[in-house]
Amino acid sequence: MRMQTNKQSIVVLLMILPYLMPDIVTRTAVGSSLVMCWKLATAAVVIWKMIDEHVVRHMPILLSLFYLTIVASGLAHGRFVVSNLTGAALLWICYYLTNTREKRRVFYSVYLTVGKILLYGNVVTMLLFPDGLYRTSVYSLNWLLGYKNTFVESIIPILTVLCLDYFENGKRIDGSFLALWGAGVLSMALSSSATGVICIAVFSAGAWLVWNKKYPSWLTISGAFVVYFLVNHLLITGTLLELLHGLITEVLNRSATLTGRTSIWRAALSIAAESPLFGTGFVESDAFGLSFHVSHAHNMILNYRLLGGYACVAMLWLCFLYFDRLRANAAMPGLQILPVFLITIFTMGFSEALLLNSNFVYPILVIAANILYGDRKKRNRMRAMTARQIK
Repeated sequence: MRMQTNKQSIVVLLMILPYLMPDIVTRTAVGSSLVMCWKLATAAVVIWKMIDEHVVRHMPILLSLFYLTIVASGLAHGRFVVSNLTGAALLWICYYLTNTREKRRVFYSVYLTVGKILLYGNVVTMLLFPDGLYRTSVYSLNWLLGYKNTFVESIIPILTVLCLDYFENGKRIDGSFLALWGAGVLSMALSSSATGVICIAVFSAGAWLVWNKKYPSWLTISGAFVVYFLVNHLLITGTLLELLHGLITEVLNRSATLTGRTSIWRAALSIAAESPLFGTGFVESDAFGLSFHVSHAHNMILNYRLLGGYACVAMLWLCFLYFDRLRANAAMPGLQILPVFLITIFTMGFSEALLLNSNFVYPILVIAANILYGDRKKRNRMRAMTARQIK
């Protein structure tokens, strides 16, 4: 039995490790190419397995359509971005590795072991190298988890999977849980990233509500996304900044341009207006026409509008709506950590773009959906047994 578990752990590790590789590993052309080939190989194995098993669910299909709107837009404009495809592949890898409770136990163990190495290692590199572990052509404050403003994409998914493991398996909060959470908080605090500090505060407060069964059940992911979309529109068009100008500059002592983001947003809005429905499938720094390098729109929804237009944004909202419907009838209060998780990502999305190539943000929706599919199957069996007993 132990040998079988060890074999399963190795398989999980080989499949998810290329998607968890620190940025410093993929910084070189050779490293990037090797990791990309590794990702494509794992994707091919999973596709073959899925065809062989004939088991497919709606959640990974819907999220794949979200990615495919971006891929299709790029192809229509003569550009194919491989990283968008590998992001979609990770959905199916996570689906395959977590579609039973037994598989999820192995996945949790492997993923969180790697997560601990990354999080604890990140804290160590930040303490040893306070001015950054390495430099890139654009940023200097890079550590094991990469640039400080991207910590949210790595740390919050790790802490969310930690919660899913403890909720599903009925574990009590212990020293291991608190130590990993503390490493996440410390990484955000040491980074001095306002976005990171705000996000870890939002996530921690939300997680406390979930653990204490005080999370408001009416606050859904799809509803929060609509609010985020509307507030975000006021932000990127300048309306909200005009209203909060005094608070930003005098109370928070921050730049009224939000460190140059307003210039990026104006340029991005102009580019997005050229293809509002379907976007262009890629983002080029030169297209912004700014005096400094820009790799993305520094805003999640605006970046999606550049990549896949309103069609891409609408598809994502449908994915959230489907998950909310799936979760509505489940007697699993612990899964309220998912709205908290996505609300934290939306909070990050006001000032940063969520890059799609390797992070576990949307795959976590697939993992949670697998938990719900299993719960629904269990409840259906119980109903069938009750019905037979009545007869």
